[in-house]
Amino acid sequence: MSTKKMRALPKQPSLSWLEELYFAEGHEAANEAFQRLLPDADLRSYYVQRPGQGQLVQRTDIQSADNVAYKSFNAPSLWNIPYSVLRMRPDHTPRSDFIYHGGEELLVPITGRIQYHFFCNADAKQPECKIAESLVGPGSMIRINSQLPHHAWAVDESGAEAWMILRHLSSADASVRVNFDWTGIDSHSAPRALKAEDLAQPGRYALISWGLAEKIRLYREQANLRVVQVANGCGINPAQLSRIENAEIDVPIDILIRISKFLRIGIDDLIAPVPWQYQMFDLPPAEDKLGNPLHLLMDKPPGFDHYLHPSWRSLPAGIAVEIHERNWSKAGAVASWIVLSGRVIVSLKGSLENSLELLEEGSVIHFRRASPVRIQALESSEILQIVYSATCSCPDPGSAKG
Repeated sequence: MSTKKMRALPKQPSLSWLEELYFAEGHEAANEAFQRLLPDADLRSYYVQRPGQGQLVQRTDIQSADNVAYKSFNAPSLWNIPYSVLRMRPDHTPRSDFIYHGGEELLVPITGRIQYHFFCNADAKQPECKIAESLVGPGSMIRINSQLPHHAWAVDESGAEAWMILRHLSSADASVRVNFDWTGIDSHSAPRALKAEDLAQPGRYALISWGLAEKIRLYREQANLRVVQVANGCGINPAQLSRIENAEIDVPIDILIRISKFLRIGIDDLIAPVPWQYQMFDLPPAEDKLGNPLHLLMDKPPGFDHYLHPSWRSLPAGIAVEIHERNWSKAGAVASWIVLSGRVIVSLKGSLENSLELLEEGSVIHFRRASPVRIQALESSEILQIVYSATCSCPDPGSAKG
């Protein structure tokens, strides 16, 4: 057993103190001291959110007038998981406006039925508002093309509730949610919220649905450049570039090419094909549950880079399933499980020790360095698994709609 004496921490440790320790004693000493300053949850190789532990949050692209409530069931912020797990409650007001965000959006209803609409040109020469043909309800799941202007609401007067998994184009969780109450704060309309008449203005639909406005903003920010610097480099007015990033104006092609060259945006990415709207998946019928315990839920979206890979597992009461670590590691290092129904005991193999967790309906467990090795169902249970990975094992396209 090591008899190494633990270094005393100063009353107000600062980055300069950590830097001095790094130079004096090396990386390991500085890292050990830093780890001692972190909250316990940020050191865990897995993290459990119980049904009543969700935190009220506000999405940055949703206004308070939209009357959609969100609770976050995320892993600790310092884990830097690039997606959000939210439990959302839309109200019964049909929408006439639209929002958009590059990235991914998955929705799994818990109660009630949810209707989506889109503003797109999938079946028309000119873009128009299209109501999704299929309602999303319990027992089904939807993946939408969130870059298209869209919105959703509860069909029934009693409302609805659903699990929502979001990944922004930047793969930064803070791009889609914040952890404080907006009440009493001056909140202007989000630039990603629009009316149909806004989208009918020349050039705005292409800037939004092709992802050009968000891509220009993202590339500029990743290059650590201010609006005025890029505008000067492209020979345009900074106010014009700001309006382009907010999808507020038409853009001359020569200016679009200048911006693309300056920010190294590939020309093949400038014009999107006719967009798909959504993919639907119905959970397997009861007679299929025993023979196929793990189901990949979605086909590959057409022409779409995606990192969220959902799968679904059903376990009859008393059944235990072994999970092979080699299969888990192929899928990806970051994952989340949502217990849709029932109660299960999950055996975990962590970086320091093994442990057991009892998970009830509405619980979420996130994995960072831990691997689940066994699941035992105390009663009939269903689990939704979300794996974040650049490696895709989804089936070939075949269920996309729109």
